[in-house]
Amino acid sequence: MLRIQAVKEGSLGEEMGFARGDNILSINSHQINDSIDYAYHITHGLDESDLLQIEVEKYDGQLVEIEAELEYGDDLGLDFPPLKAKSCKNKCIFCFVHQLPKGLRRSLYVTDEDFRLSFLLGNYVTLSQVDKTDIERIKEQKLSPLYVSVHSTDEKIRATLLGMKPKWPILDLMAGLASAGIEMHAQIVVCPEINDGESLTKSISDLYSLSPSVSSLAVVPLGLTTHREKLPHIKAVSREDAIKTVTEVELLQKQFREKGESSFVFLADEYYLKADLNIPAYDHYEDFPQLENGVGLLASFKKDAREVFSQLTHREKLSPISVVTGNSPLKYINEFTDSLRQELGMDIRLFSINNELLGETVTVTGLISGGDIVRQLKGKELGEKLFIPNIAMRDGNGMFIDDLTLDDIKQLLGVDVIAFDSSPSGFVEAMLKI
Repeated sequence: MLRIQAVKEGSLGEEMGFARGDNILSINSHQINDSIDYAYHITHGLDESDLLQIEVEKYDGQLVEIEAELEYGDDLGLDFPPLKAKSCKNKCIFCFVHQLPKGLRRSLYVTDEDFRLSFLLGNYVTLSQVDKTDIERIKEQKLSPLYVSVHSTDEKIRATLLGMKPKWPILDLMAGLASAGIEMHAQIVVCPEINDGESLTKSISDLYSLSPSVSSLAVVPLGLTTHREKLPHIKAVSREDAIKTVTEVELLQKQFREKGESSFVFLADEYYLKADLNIPAYDHYEDFPQLENGVGLLASFKKDAREVFSQLTHREKLSPISVVTGNSPLKYINEFTDSLRQELGMDIRLFSINNELLGETVTVTGLISGGDIVRQLKGKELGEKLFIPNIAMRDGNGMFIDDLTLDDIKQLLGVDVIAFDSSPSGFVEAMLKI
């Protein structure tokens, strides 16, 4: 059943007698378990008839049936609670959450394995524990696209990586979804000496055989913190490992482009940074299907930077400011701020922050802690404003991974702090506002 959280005043739902606290049990005899079920069956029911039979348990326990005569697109004005995510039961040997130190924000320790959130939000799921009814629901309701963490198409290797045996062979499962018209994006998190080399090449080729239903694949290096007590030993990605993987994947990309229009598989930016190789051109990433997975971020950054300079007309002298970044994109951020200094004739002080909280192997800007910023900038000449990329505040509420806020940093460092959209245009826009 699905509880009604609110009914919009003056809505069709209010006219029909729906009230806050009511539970929707079924629509046209189809059981309703969540808001996705509701959206599907209220729309699908109208494809068959203008009349919907909605079984409702009233807030006082009374069972009623509401007959709704609707036109396609009508909104009943009902609001429902957010989906409660199904927790992940995998024990992935590389899981980043399991490597977090104690004492951080509670939400950071939550792992989800929910195909509904994969459909709604683009979250990656392994589909390792979905049951038959879940699979049939995905097919029937066309919950597409889905984002699937494959890691390996070799079932033995995949079980090792997931820390448990999946219910279904992943290729068979994805082939079945593909035949039902479900689009998928996939990812492989690479652990050296486990699923790299020939294993990686085979996994990529196997997934390519399911294209275009599997429309893109991201290859991402594992991330290791210094908090791996009681966890299996895993080798970190070395420069040599990164070069090897880039070479192998680029060969496959070339082969795939010769067969069709797409490279299909794309490497996370971190591979090029670890290998000390140039980031590919913007066009290499096609329509950027894996941008949220750290694939093509720097190519997009460079293009945005070029556009910023082509449109920059501001010449007024500005006060000295500071900006922070993680270590991995430092080269590209430094090039950008250098150009800004020359173009605007202003003092921009760039500080790269070492990740003392999670370990110096974690170099991305998105995992900088407020405490590390404060410790490493204390006593530094920061100018009049300190700019921090908003990607470091994952929950969108001005709070860092260690629960410090922008206001905390302002008080502790004695400088005005400004969060900005993590892009060249976002930085310049925020900077010129002052």
